[in-house]
Amino acid sequence: KELDLTLGYETDGFSISITDYWLHPSDEAAQVGYFKYGAHHTQHVFEGTVAYDFGPLALSWNTYFAGTDYCDADGKRAYSTYIGVSASFKLGGLEWMAEVGVTPWEGEYADKFNVTNLTLAATKDIKFSESFTLPALAQLTFNPHTQNTYFVFGISF
Repeated sequence: KELDLTLGYETDGFSISITDYWLHPSDEAAQVGYFKYGAHHTQHVFEGTVAYDFGPLALSWNTYFAGTDYCDADGKRAYSTYIGVSASFKLGGLEWMAEVGVTPWEGEYADKFNVTNLTLAATKDIKFSESFTLPALAQLTFNPHTQNTYFVFGISF
């Protein structure tokens, strides 16, 4: 269970946002409730994002700055960071997006600098009639650090 709330602003390719990620642990003993925001006793983590879309390439810098982002028992904040570079292009009648993501230091994503994301996604508007089109997305993501693979399929209404 997860609830993510984002407040952001975008203008001329530049965007900035803050996201509150709330993760509900499966272990009942670890649950402290949604409205608990203590420094060490919360299930929230807050992330700041700064991004710029240059057209053919987009860059984003995402860092956890508050909440449950600690890398050791001493309470040292990890400032877990994810840096993404993506490119959009058209091929074969589809809209494509390729992304490479890294983490520059120890934190939530890895224990040192690592490539944590290789993604290829395709979107297409499926036209059912003159008045009804259904946007569809298929995405394959590979995390070289954890050796995990994820497939996402989605439609929008």
